[in-house]
Order: sequence, then C-alpha cells, then structure tokens
Amino acid sequence: MEIAYHLVQTFTCRYDAREDRLLLTLNYQDIEKRVDFWITRSFLMKLIPIFFDYTVHESLLTQPSFSKDEQLPTDTTTYLLMQQHPLMLESVDFQPMEYGTRVVLKNLQKSLFYEARLDQNMMKNFVNLILKSVPKFEWGLYNI
Repeated sequence: MEIAYHLVQTFTCRYDAREDRLLLTLNYQDIEKRVDFWITRSFLMKLIPIFFDYTVHESLLTQPSFSKDEQLPTDTTTYLLMQQHPLMLESVDFQPMEYGTRVVLKNLQKSLFYEARLDQNMMKNFVNLILKSVPKFEWGLYNI
C-alpha cells in the first residue's frame, strides 16, 4: 500500500457531541489534501502529557527560522460543505527540531501521514485549539 504524505497548512477542531469525539480537520480548504480525523477521549489523554512537554518546556524550542502565517478564522460554509468521512487518528509523532517541533499525524489503516512544522507559538496555538474544543467537564479535564 502506498503512503500518502501531505503537509498541513491549516488546523480546525470542534467537538462532535453525537460521536463524543473531537473532529480535527487538516487543510479544510484544499479538497485534495483535506482529512478529517476523529480524536477519542482516551487518545487525547495520551497526548496531553506530550502537549505539556512541548508547550511548557520552551527551552527545547528555539526561535522560528520562518515567518508565521497570520491566523484566520475557519470559513464554516466551506468547512461543512467539503467535510469528508472522518478517519481515526491512530498515531502522532513529535520531534523537536532546530526551529520548533515536527508533528506527524497518522491514520495507519489508510497509510495517511500529515506533517506540520510548528514554531513555538504555532505549537501552543495547535495545543490550545485542541484543548479548547474539549468538553472539559464531561471528559474530566476541567482543570486543564
């Protein structure tokens, strides 16, 4: 099976109450490179310590060597119109790099790999996007 490898340009995250999961959408405006990943509560619980390591221990990260794109709100019309059948987020790799962090989000069943290269501020924004989407009280994460 051939591995599909894409670069991440945008992140969008929302809680789906019906599924009781987070829906993390990568590249929502590019239908060819878009993917919708489900994040379960149990998987998120495994990611939280890693999020903490990469956002609190700033000494691991240096200043970015590239300019950060301005953050724009998600166009909800485009987002909903182009929504795909979500896949389970099965694995996430974090690798410290000279400019920040390399994050690879994966669905192993479909051999999909999405890579994001995030500077310190972008990594914090990524973590905050996910954590702000969580129903904190229902998932027992109200102190985060």
